[in-house]
Amino acid sequence: MSDALPAGRRVTAEECERRWEPWEPAYVGTRLAKVSAPWCVAGGWALDLFVGSTTREHEDIEIAVPRAAFGEIASGGGGA
Repeated sequence: MSDALPAGRRVTAEECERRWEPWEPAYVGTRLAKVSAPWCVAGGWALDLFVGSTTREHEDIEIAVPRAAFGEIASGGGGA
């Protein structure tokens, strides 16, 4: 399965789970390493990263990115 997001539609949580397991900050960092857009971990994982320990089990991970840069994230960004 391609890692590219499908154009013109939202990706379901189930599809995300099939495509991009596991949902951990280190994995997301690896996936977005070549992206030039600014991004950060948000939500529950951000709190855990701030306190330095996992406070609960997480089913997903949220990232924040400026709206103007979302296209780069959605297209897989960063080039080769």
